[in-house]
Amino acid sequence: MNRWKTFLIAAVLGPFAGDVVAGQIDLFLSSTVVPSPPHQAGQSVTVTLTLSNAGPDTAGASAPPNTPLPTVRASTTVRVNADNRLPVNFTPVVPTVCNFEPIPLDPIPGERAGIIFVVYFPNLPPGASQSCSLVATIDATTTSDFVTRWTASSLADVDGNPSNNGTDVAFGLSPRAVDGLSLPGLVVLSCGVLLIVLTRRMVT
Repeated sequence: MNRWKTFLIAAVLGPFAGDVVAGQIDLFLSSTVVPSPPHQAGQSVTVTLTLSNAGPDTAGASAPPNTPLPTVRASTTVRVNADNRLPVNFTPVVPTVCNFEPIPLDPIPGERAGIIFVVYFPNLPPGASQSCSLVATIDATTTSDFVTRWTASSLADVDGNPSNNGTDVAFGLSPRAVDGLSLPGLVVLSCGVLLIVLTRRMVT
């Protein structure tokens, strides 16, 4: 293993690392959204993240026993909009084998405040997969489509193919329906407009 990779892993794990021997892994992250778009503002949907490891080592097994947090994880950053509201909020579906943590982000120059949503996965042997589900609640003030980018990593390991570690979770908002008008109501309204147009033509 390259000397700089060992240094990087030791720097991330800090004093918990000791003599680190990084595992060789290949994570693959995918996602589903139920129900699928189009969505409505204020709606809650279920997002399922599935993390797989093609090996050859077990993801997370190289972390020292006293590491404070699981090292296999997937995360996304969601920043507040112009109204200082998150376009979507994630909460865990329980019970689950995964741990969940929202980490607040303070505003910095050029960037709004936000939250890093982190899902911690158990160690993954080669060939294994693990799914974890979240409830995504779209804010009632959200009016346009948006995407959250989730990225997986294992801090104690070296991923031989990081290009497949990300997945896009898309929220597509449909136009709001006109309040108080059902399909029969729209038919009646259309007939009324047509009748007015025909009447005016007969008069002229």
